[in-house]
Amino acid sequence: MRSSILLFIVASVILYGCIEVYEPEISADNQHFVVEGLLTDEAGPHIVRLSRSNTFGEEIRQNYVGRANVRIIDSQNNAVDLREIRSGYYETPEDFSGTIGETYTLHIETVEGVVYESEPQEMVKPVSIDSLYGEFGQQTFSFESPASGDIYQRRVEGVNMYFDVSRDDEQIPKFRFNTVLMLQYEWAVAVGGAPIYDLCWVKRRIVDFLEADIPQNLSKPDIRRNRIAFLPISGRNMRYMGFPQYGRDDSTAISYTHPRIVIKSIYTLNEEAYEFHYDRNMQLSDEGSFFDPISPQLSGNIYNVDDENEIVFGFFEVSPVTKSTINVRIDENQNIIQIDTLDCLEYVPNSGCLTAEFPEWWI
Repeated sequence: MRSSILLFIVASVILYGCIEVYEPEISADNQHFVVEGLLTDEAGPHIVRLSRSNTFGEEIRQNYVGRANVRIIDSQNNAVDLREIRSGYYETPEDFSGTIGETYTLHIETVEGVVYESEPQEMVKPVSIDSLYGEFGQQTFSFESPASGDIYQRRVEGVNMYFDVSRDDEQIPKFRFNTVLMLQYEWAVAVGGAPIYDLCWVKRRIVDFLEADIPQNLSKPDIRRNRIAFLPISGRNMRYMGFPQYGRDDSTAISYTHPRIVIKSIYTLNEEAYEFHYDRNMQLSDEGSFFDPISPQLSGNIYNVDDENEIVFGFFEVSPVTKSTINVRIDENQNIIQIDTLDCLEYVPNSGCLTAEFPEWWI
C-alpha cells in the first residue's frame, strides 16, 4: 500500500514537472474587414454588406463600413456599381442578376483608398430537385425552466421533411438550403357582440434545428433524404422552435392550428463556396466537448489587393437558387402527410395582422 502511494506521488511530481504553460499571442486590437455578399440568378437587388469585426473583449456592436465604392465585375470586364442604401449595405440594380456559367468578382475600395477583391466565383449549373416528401418522426428539444432555471428535454411528435437532388451532368451536387416556416393564427378581438378576428401570421427560419444546411455525404451524383425541416404536429410545441407562445395579453396561448407553410431556398454551390459552408457548419456544430475536432478557420475568398498578409473575413457567394413554397397538411390519425405546392410566399413580411380581412395569400 505504501509503495503504491509513493509511486503515485513520484508520478504526480514527474507529470507536473513536464507541464509547460502555453500563452498564445492574441492580436486583441485589430478590427478585421468583413464582407458578406450573395449574387444569385434571380432579379435583384442583391446585397453586399461591409463591416469590421469587434476587438477582443469589446462590447459586441455592428461596425459598418460606409462610403465605399463597390462593384461586381464579370469575366468580360463588364462592371455593375452597387448603391449604398444605408451605412454598410450596398445593393445592385433591380434588373441585375447572375448568369449560369459566368464568373464574377467583387471589387471594393474603401474611403481610405484600400482595395479588396474576391477570388473569381463561377455560377455553376443548378441541382435538380427530384422529390419532396415527409415522414412522421420525433425531435428532442432542450428548454430552460423559467421557474428553476434547470434544463429539461422534451420529445416532440412531428413530421420530418426530406428532398432528393441530382445533377444532369453526373457531377456530385453541392448545395446549401434555407428553410422558413410560416404559421397562421386567428386572434379574437372582443367588440360588442360577435367577436372580430385578427388574421395573423409569423415566419421563422428553422434551419438551426437541423444537423446541417449542406449535404455531408458527397459520394454519389444523387443525394437522398436531405432533411430540410421538422414540423411539430401540436401547435403548442411550436414554442420550442422559437415561435411566440402567447398573444398580446401574455396570458392567452396562441393556437397554431392552421397549415404548416414551408418556404425553402436551395443554393447550388461551387467548390470554394461548399468548402466555406462546410467549415461554417463544423464550427456551428462544435459543442465544446473535449473530443470535438478542432474547428477550422473559415476559408473566406476576400483579400487585400496590396497587402496579402492582411486578415480579411467573409465570403462573396455566387449561386443559382431554386425557391418554392409548400403547404404540409398532417393527419396524424389517418397517418397521412399531404404536400401542396403554392405560389412562392417569400415576399410576405416576417409577421403581421389584418383585422377582419384575409390576406390575398391566406391558406
